[in-house]
Amino acid sequence: MRRNLSLVTFLLMVAACSAQTEPSSDGKIKAELERVHVMQEQLDRSGLWPFFDAAKSESWFVPWIHSDYWVGRLPEKQEERIKLERAKRAFGLSIAEALDSEALKITQPADSTTREGQAKRFLDAADWLRQSRGYGNLLLVTRAENLAYVPIGYLVADLNYPTNDITALMKRASTPEEDLDFRLAVLDEEAPEPINVERGGSVNQMNDRLDIAWAKKMNAVATWCKENGAYFPKASKHRAKMPPECAFLADDEVSTPPYTTVNKWDEKHHRSFCIYGTIDGIRHRVDTLYLFFSRVGSFPTNPPPWFGPQEKKYTAIEAAFSEAWEPFDSTYGPIGQSAARVYEAIRSNRLMDWETAQVVETLEKAKTQPK
Repeated sequence: MRRNLSLVTFLLMVAACSAQTEPSSDGKIKAELERVHVMQEQLDRSGLWPFFDAAKSESWFVPWIHSDYWVGRLPEKQEERIKLERAKRAFGLSIAEALDSEALKITQPADSTTREGQAKRFLDAADWLRQSRGYGNLLLVTRAENLAYVPIGYLVADLNYPTNDITALMKRASTPEEDLDFRLAVLDEEAPEPINVERGGSVNQMNDRLDIAWAKKMNAVATWCKENGAYFPKASKHRAKMPPECAFLADDEVSTPPYTTVNKWDEKHHRSFCIYGTIDGIRHRVDTLYLFFSRVGSFPTNPPPWFGPQEKKYTAIEAAFSEAWEPFDSTYGPIGQSAARVYEAIRSNRLMDWETAQVVETLEKAKTQPK
C-alpha cells in the first residue's frame, strides 16, 4: 500500500474488497452503501471541485441514481436496498446543491482564463456523472453541461480567445443524439412497461414519436380517473391507487418556483426530462452567438444609418448585428437579433442558464421585500 494513500481512498478500497469477498446480495449492498457514505463524507468535507478531483484521480465508481418514484416502488422487505437507493439520492441532491452554489459564482465578472477553468470544471463533472445512466444522473449531467455553457458564452465574446479551443469545449458536451440515448435508457429502466416507439431516425423524429406515444398512453390515465372519480389534472395525487402502467404516466404537477433541479429532485417528472429533454436554451443561445461570429468575424456595436431614436423594434446593437448578418440570412436564417441579445447579456454580465436566472431573480426579489 502506498504510504501517502488517503484515508478516503483506503476506506473505498476496503469497501470494494468487502464487496468482492461477500458473495451475498446483502453483502454487496452493504459494501456499496459504505462507498456512498464515504463519498458523501468527502463531498461534505472538501466541497465540490476537490471531490471531483479525487473521484477522477482515484477512479471512484459513480452511483446509479434512480428517481424517488422508482425507489418508492421497491418492495418494503428490501430494506437494505431501499437504504442504499436513498443514500445515493441524498448524495445526488448534495451534488445538485453544490452545482447551484457554483452557478452563483459564475455570475460574477471574471477574465477568460478563469472562464476557461470554470467551463472545464463543469464538463469534468458531467463526464464523471454520466458514467451511470440513472434518472438522477441525467438531471445532474444536464445541469452541469448547461452551466458549462455560461463561461463558454463569455469565451465566445472574447475576440482574443482561440476559436479552436471554444470548439473543443463545446464538443465535450452531450450531443442531441447522446442526450436522446440517455433519456431512452432511463425510460427503458424505470417504466413498468415499455414506451413502444420505433427506434431510429433523427432526434426530432424520435422526440415527436415519444411525445405522441406518451400522449396516447395518457388516455389510460384519463380513463382510470373517470372510472374512479379522480380529477384528471390532479392525477399524480392518486398514483398510489393506480395500476403501475398508469401511475408511471402521472407526473407531479409543476413545483414551486424557482423550478430548479434541486427543487424538483424528489418529484416525478419523467415526461419533462425523458420525453421532452432537459437541455437548456443556454446552449442554443451560445451556439447562435458562435455561429454569428464564425461568419461575421466580429461583434459590431455601431448601429447602421437607418437606426434612429424612434426605432422600436431593435436596440442599437441588435440593429448592428442584423445589418451585419444580412448576407447570411438566406443560408442560416435571421439570427442577427438573437445573437445580439446574447452579446448584450454578456456585456452586462447577465448571461445565465435558465435555472440560475430563476435563482438570481428569487434572490433579487427577496432583497426588495420589506422585512
